[in-house]
Amino acid sequence: RAAPDLDLDRMLAGAARRPDLRALDAEARAGDADVDLADALAWPKLGVGARYQHEEPGVNAFLGTLSVTLPFFDRAQGLRAEGRARTERARIERALLAKSADAEVRTAFDVYRSRNDAVAALEDGGVTDFAENVALGQKGFEAGELPLTELLLLGRELDDGRVAYLDQLLARAIAGFDLELASGEVVR
Repeated sequence: RAAPDLDLDRMLAGAARRPDLRALDAEARAGDADVDLADALAWPKLGVGARYQHEEPGVNAFLGTLSVTLPFFDRAQGLRAEGRARTERARIERALLAKSADAEVRTAFDVYRSRNDAVAALEDGGVTDFAENVALGQKGFEAGELPLTELLLLGRELDDGRVAYLDQLLARAIAGFDLELASGEVVR
């Protein structure tokens, strides 16, 4: 029944480290790596080799090779453009998600606070003293001061109050979990 101590500033700071934001950061870095790879592929490649060749009896040849590729037609422009587009998309998406995460955390905190206030109001109103109220009603019935129908009605109203209280406890727990989830810091 105890409400966890959830601090808005800590939750907002945690929202900047959410896993979905970190995944977009990793996507941007992967796009940058594709651009770096494309830049490396655009340069000529040098190759050195050697081979042995036996053509006729008594004629053996060692051949050395030197190769230079000239990337006239394929300078990895496609890979470079794809990497830049991927990086830019990830950065834009991250910026939008970071803004919405802040609003999401603030909204979830407001919902949690209102649910916590509702539970506190029910507790302050004495709705948790169910057994004591039923015992008082039972004593009144035994003393002849309370008819059976009113005792049954009191029991029903107390059960309805207990259900409402439990519903509010559940709503507060769900709101607390939603807040922790929105901030990326699930405590439990």
